[in-house]
Amino acid sequence: MAEPAEPQVPRTPARPSGILKIAAAFLVLACAGMLLFLDPLTEVNAADEMAVHFVASELPFGFRVERAHRLMSQELVVELESDDPRAGAMPAVEVGSEDSADPGETNDPVEQELEEDRERHALEDGTPPARVFLVRYPRRNAQAVLAEQMARHGEELGMHGGDGGGDGDDEEDHEQLLTIDGGRLPWGDYDADFVLERKYTSGGHFEDVLRVNLTRGQQCWVMFALWPRDYRGSRAPVEALLDALRPV
Repeated sequence: MAEPAEPQVPRTPARPSGILKIAAAFLVLACAGMLLFLDPLTEVNAADEMAVHFVASELPFGFRVERAHRLMSQELVVELESDDPRAGAMPAVEVGSEDSADPGETNDPVEQELEEDRERHALEDGTPPARVFLVRYPRRNAQAVLAEQMARHGEELGMHGGDGGGDGDDEEDHEQLLTIDGGRLPWGDYDADFVLERKYTSGGHFEDVLRVNLTRGQQCWVMFALWPRDYRGSRAPVEALLDALRPV
């Protein structure tokens, strides 16, 4: 029997054509997060799985390989976590909520510090991501996965009118997913395609995620780096992670 054709890494990603494809990049992370702890029998040895594709050295920013699970759909999800306070950012204050106020108007020092921390990091480049996932996809899905995950977006995700009773005209209810950076990052002797996307949510907040195509040969891997809400993502900390996860 002939061997399956080797998946081709798309160099010019196709643009998605609808809302479902735009949301898919974030959906895979949400699904992975839900499934990681549902069935302990899916846990696998992360070091053994990664050794096939990566030559790992000490990870920067205090990151470590926390766990690895194989999902029912055969994706392998390796989760990296960090104890570094720069990566484990404090939660953002809900601007405009009853429980928060402008830093100049609140008497709560903890609340004021949280708000100032959020505003400072919203303007900084180089803040490490809070969480990193390495996902290996089945070979049969490689081409479709890469075309979808490495696509660049500039379309509205849709309107979310709270309890559904609104008319959807409130600007705060708009959500958009936009590609704010992209290109290639150095990865050992290779260049890896990446996209950095920002999802704008209600209340003027945003969430950044950077995805890197680490596919080589028959191994289809994608790195997902996620920053806390209102923390500005950038390529520099991801380059440092890739330098410690060189290809075999």
